[in-house]
Amino acid sequence: MDYESRNKVFDRAIFPESIRETTRGFKDVMGYIYLIQKKFSPDTSEFQKPLNLIKVGYSSIGTRDGEDKGLARLSEFKTSLINFKVLRLYVFDRDDFAGENSKKNDAHARKANLVEKRLHDHIEYELNPPMIRISFNDSPIKSEWFSVPERKVEKFLKSVDNYVFYHARYTPVAGTAFSSKTAKLLDFEPEAKVTGFEIDETSGNVQQRKSLRVTSNKYALTEKQRKDREYTDKKKKEREVYFRENAKKLMKTVDFWKKVFVGREFTDKKMYDGDKGKYPKKIIDDIYETTAKGRKQPLVHYSPVLGKTRTSKKISEEDLDDASGSLSVNEMIDLYFPDLKKKYKESFEYFQMINGKSDIFLEE
Repeated sequence: MDYESRNKVFDRAIFPESIRETTRGFKDVMGYIYLIQKKFSPDTSEFQKPLNLIKVGYSSIGTRDGEDKGLARLSEFKTSLINFKVLRLYVFDRDDFAGENSKKNDAHARKANLVEKRLHDHIEYELNPPMIRISFNDSPIKSEWFSVPERKVEKFLKSVDNYVFYHARYTPVAGTAFSSKTAKLLDFEPEAKVTGFEIDETSGNVQQRKSLRVTSNKYALTEKQRKDREYTDKKKKEREVYFRENAKKLMKTVDFWKKVFVGREFTDKKMYDGDKGKYPKKIIDDIYETTAKGRKQPLVHYSPVLGKTRTSKKISEEDLDDASGSLSVNEMIDLYFPDLKKKYKESFEYFQMINGKSDIFLEE
């Protein structure tokens, strides 16, 4: 179905009546995965034939300020893609382990985010046959677009449906399939969740069960989900080993990050609880090295934008100190310059590994 923001069919797919009660009147709907389709050439060369491409992406429902943004992510594509078809929308509820800072920093959309990342790997490496993941104009960075021949689209979509509902670590609370003129909720019977551990009556220790037991615990996994989790954990460990072995290359230098950040501006009306928002516009004015999170690393320093010159607007030392501060490289990118995530993907993920994804970053 061609995407049109005024078509209420898409809003109903994100907030279907069938989940109103289980999501507390949609308050717990936090993110979604989308599959969109368009024919075009990933190469700007006029000799390249257009390919049938499908993008697999995710978005949160809320903004950093906690406001609902609905399907704003898809509406943004109308600018660059002009027109495209929506094939699937999978809706996810809140991540109970993300803390109480509702919607800020996409924390509660974590389920959609993690499933989307794992789905990329599944499509590229595990589908039979695997689908080609596109890079644009010889870029070494892989995009979220996959080349799927038209004759294989239906089989591809069924495979994705099956993976998302039965194998992924988190199961969506709803999913919608779109045809050229209709939208239909996907109907999947949930599989039994199982637990694989028990208490040894003799020693009192936790041990692996010889056979899995069905449980009603909402945090438990199905057997297929357990296997997928084992695969994900294995890949995560391999990634951590790679990061440790290439730490210096991935951290880069203070001078490198100065070229990336210094002079960039961003706006945040409330950077922390208690922020009065007197100087919401900031400018990055320095990168410096310090010891944080147990190791030396660069931090990004920002100050308030006061006008054409630093002295064009009077500001007290207290207000200047209050409106200035430092963030880690990954926080600055994640919060204010998400376009840099792909450009410096491995460095961004490295800093996330050593610093975590907390909103609070303290120097030691």
